[in-house]
Amino acid sequence: MENRRILITKQLLCESFISLLKQKPIDKISVTELCQAANVNRGSFYAHYADVYDLLGQIEGIVYERLCDAVRNCNYTKSDFPRINKIIETVEAERSFCNALFGKYGSKQFLDECCEINRRDITDEWRQKFPDLDDLTLNTTYTFMVKGSLGIIEEWVNNDFSQPADFISLSICDMYAAVLAKLDGMQKSVAAKK
Repeated sequence: MENRRILITKQLLCESFISLLKQKPIDKISVTELCQAANVNRGSFYAHYADVYDLLGQIEGIVYERLCDAVRNCNYTKSDFPRINKIIETVEAERSFCNALFGKYGSKQFLDECCEINRRDITDEWRQKFPDLDDLTLNTTYTFMVKGSLGIIEEWVNNDFSQPADFISLSICDMYAAVLAKLDGMQKSVAAKK
């Protein structure tokens, strides 16, 4: 367990880094500039991170794990408000990082990784429920649902979280319900032709 001073130092560095990332791309953020913004010496920075990319990677790792925890066991064969709301609450709890992530200098690679968290589990689940639908249809539908959800979340973040988390969760659930109803209709249509 890290002592309190180390935790405070890391928190100052993370907060200052996120603030700088909202203003400029990561390749324009120097360790010196970051340390000045955080009021931390360079030695303290290098005791915890190799460089600013390492710091970003560690922040992304923490947020990614929190999102994975929120996404695990989500039921994508029906509207699952509690789990979707947990994802939205995680985004809201990581407000500062998400502002930077969805901002001009955010990490598209990180967003892409987040989109893939449950692809295999979800499409496998759908294969069971919709056995007559091909993999391309299931994967395209997954991409549509996840990227659509990400678009809703991005709009919410970029509008300074102006709507309640429950409203965003319900919007995503409504979209999922409509898409899953469409898959069900496609399944019935294909099965009827056999």
